Amino acid sequence: MTEPTSTTVETQSTTLINETAPRRSFVARFQRWEWLLVALIVLVVVLNSQLSPFFLDARNLSRTSSDFMEMGLMMLPMVFIIITGGIDLSVASNLGMSAAFMGVLFMAGVPIWLAALAGLLLGSLGGLLNGVLIAKVKLPALVVTLGTFAFYRGVAYVLLGDQAARGYPPAFTYIGQGKLPGTLIPFSVALFVV
Repeated sequence: MTEPTSTTVETQSTTLINETAPRRSFVARFQRWEWLLVALIVLVVVLNSQLSPFFLDARNLSRTSSDFMEMGLMMLPMVFIIITGGIDLSVASNLGMSAAFMGVLFMAGVPIWLAALAGLLLGSLGGLLNGVLIAKVKLPALVVTLGTFAFYRGVAYVLLGDQAARGYPPAFTYIGQGKLPGTLIPFSVALFVV
């Protein structure tokens, strides 16, 4: 008599687990908290559209989506970080530090596109610092990003203080404030979708 091999045992146990696993009904799938959020969003949209005739207006939707883009572009990488079980508290501070650096360079006479490239490079280095400390040094993500959150914010304050960078050329501000030709769709929405 031959004994069953480990492959046979694994196949039988997998089949047994799959057969005994409870099957979720169609209704049970909609009882998750994510669907509650979807229902709340729909409720808010319906209520606001009833309370104000301008809520679903094309201009309002255009302005709202344009205002959302800055956060949306920061949230995209965060989705993947959170899905993998990590967290990054320093994203907005890194953005602020990079923007302050770009503004200081521009006010010092550096061409805007070169200053923007330098700002992107500094932001990438900030992200790389977080990644090295978390992945290679094996420090907890919460501790690292909380520390770099304060550090990046401090660097931004040292660079600009309470001043604002001004006088950007129209071609540069068009990226964040312009619209696609002949539409009300903000240019930043097109960048977000791409």
